[in-house]
Amino acid sequence: MKSNVAEFVEEIQDAECVDEFRDAFSSRVSSLGFDGVFYGKLHTTLMHDLVAPYVVTTFPEPWRERYFARESFRHDPVISACIKSVEPLNWRDLENREDLGENEQRVLDEAREHGLT
Repeated sequence: MKSNVAEFVEEIQDAECVDEFRDAFSSRVSSLGFDGVFYGKLHTTLMHDLVAPYVVTTFPEPWRERYFARESFRHDPVISACIKSVEPLNWRDLENREDLGENEQRVLDEAREHGLT
């Protein structure tokens, strides 16, 4: 019998387009109790050289448009935390950090304004 992880890997490997990948990913994450997904592949690990990541997401379109138009990925504390660690993180832990800069806080506030928590 295959594990859930093996089944998931097989399912996303069989995806023939980005929409099939997003749907398979979203379905699995939804079964864990999450409302949305955001998968991003960074083009560099240096924040000052960061270019728009390749993104597959179910997050609201108005938020995505604003996020990329403002290049919020340059100040996103989630991206910064992911670059520094492979451990899972909770956005609430980031919100409560006292060392967040003004731009980092703005990214979190704008996400919250669009229903992302």
